[in-house]
Amino acid sequence: MNRTQIHPVLASNLGYDLDAMNDSEKVTLVRRRSVYEELVMSKNEFEKMNQRNLHIDDDFYLSELKMTDIQFPDFTDEETKYIAFPGDVTSFTDDAIGFLFEEQQWTDVYESVRLAD
Repeated sequence: MNRTQIHPVLASNLGYDLDAMNDSEKVTLVRRRSVYEELVMSKNEFEKMNQRNLHIDDDFYLSELKMTDIQFPDFTDEETKYIAFPGDVTSFTDDAIGFLFEEQQWTDVYESVRLAD
């Protein structure tokens, strides 16, 4: 199953916001540590962020993004990876990660963040 095959009634019962998910002007950037942290931004901001991240002398780091940190370094400092989903998927991020987007590729801190499809 992928996000285009979700029946609206099923999505409603699961609490998915289909309108937000299908917003082509938004992406949801997800940081994976031992927990998932989210930040919704415009697609334009996402593209600018990736351009800045490619320029090492720009002094921009993905770790500086304003995401809510759970303040448990033992859980978060081991390995940090990123992925982005089209639209605002915050109503079902776990399912987007688990099965709605197939073969997701997580990005290391110093790479451009991949947009799942």
